[in-house]
Amino acid sequence: MRKREGAHDTSNPELIKTYFVEWPLLINSQPPRDPFTTYNSYICHNLLARAILPMMSGRISMSNVKFSYTKPGGDRRHYVIEEDVRIVLSRLPEEVYSRLRVVHFNDRSWGVRTLGYTTKRGRKDVAICALPPRVSLTRFLVTGQRPETFGAQRGQQWPELAVRRFLLYDVLLHEIGHLQIINPESNNFRRKYAHETKAQQFADSWRKKLWNQYFEHPDPVHNAPTADELT
Repeated sequence: MRKREGAHDTSNPELIKTYFVEWPLLINSQPPRDPFTTYNSYICHNLLARAILPMMSGRISMSNVKFSYTKPGGDRRHYVIEEDVRIVLSRLPEEVYSRLRVVHFNDRSWGVRTLGYTTKRGRKDVAICALPPRVSLTRFLVTGQRPETFGAQRGQQWPELAVRRFLLYDVLLHEIGHLQIINPESNNFRRKYAHETKAQQFADSWRKKLWNQYFEHPDPVHNAPTADELT
């Protein structure tokens, strides 16, 4: 569970860009009017986008991941959505999230004390919590992390982009880390799955790997913050 300390307890970037950015536009578009493009070609492209291309990307099982939404109360809001999570998953090896079945966007941060958690029974569901419109997540940082790591500055409210980046590339990865089986022979639940330390190591390691190389995508949340964000 990704909580404030002290609270209660690689794929081809061009292929992913094509699948998540360009092909959806084609799927939702009208048949082309270009005289050099036939209607049959349009149908074939749709079939490719819907069936063949996902197999090429090796992410067929990602379609098995379901999503649920709970409308937040008050002025709280969901900072990330299904598409954001799917893009993160597309960048990970399939085996590391193979246990994941449902991602819940709920309203259980309990006064910004919890950002996300994993359901204990079965270790198959992950939740990401709604947050207020103005928030600082500095108190959630662990050793080795700084606000600047995610595009924020210490002592200030975090920009929306920094909040989203932290939820996706720390909280989400941390909760996926809890799904990892580290002692398959154990009958003890706590010993079988990755605990807090291992889950955070998983998140930190994968974030560094994913941000080590620029990811071609129009949403800057999927890359490390730029110098302009910190000025």
